[in-house]
Amino acid sequence: MKSAVIGGLVAAFLLAFGLTVIAWGEETPPPPAPTPAPKEPRKVDKVEKAAAPVKEQIAIAEKALQLAQEEAAKPAKTSDVKRIENLKLAAVKAYIAAAMAAKNGAGSLKPDERQGFLDQYFKPNAEKAITVLLEVAETAKANKRYLEAVNFYKQVQQLDPQNQAAADGIKSVLDAVKKGGKKGG
Repeated sequence: MKSAVIGGLVAAFLLAFGLTVIAWGEETPPPPAPTPAPKEPRKVDKVEKAAAPVKEQIAIAEKALQLAQEEAAKPAKTSDVKRIENLKLAAVKAYIAAAMAAKNGAGSLKPDERQGFLDQYFKPNAEKAITVLLEVAETAKANKRYLEAVNFYKQVQQLDPQNQAAADGIKSVLDAVKKGGKKGG
C-alpha cells in the first residue's frame, strides 16, 4: 500500500508539474517566427540597364531648359540673354549625349529589342537637340550674330543632314551677309 501511495504521489506530482509546465508555456510569448530567407536582388533587365544613362542625360537637359525658361521669364532688364543661350546649349549637349548613350546601349540588346529602344530613346533626343539648336540659331541670326548662327545650323546638319530648316537658315544668313549685315558672332 505504501508503494501505491508513493506511486500516487509521484503521479500527482508529475501531473501537477506537467500542468504547471503547460500553463507556464501558455503564458510565455510564442517563439519568434523563422527568419525569412533573404530575397535575391532584383534582376535589372538589359533594356533598363541600357536606358539608365540615357535617362540621366535627359534629366540634365530638362533641368537646363527649365532654368533657361525661368531666366527668360524674368523682366527684360534683368534676364540674361547669354545665360539663356548657354543653358539651351547645355541642354543640347545633354540631349545629344542621351541620343549617343541610346545608340551605345542599343548595341547590347537583342535584335528584337534594339529598334524599339532606338525609337524610344535615340530619335526623340536627337530631335529635341535639333529643335533647341534651331531656336538658338534663330536667336543668333536675329541678333545678327551670323557666324554663330551658321555654326548652330551646321550642328543641326551634323545630326540630320537632310534638315531643311538648317539649310534654309544657312541660306538666309548668307543672304543677310550679302546685303551688308554684320558677320561676327
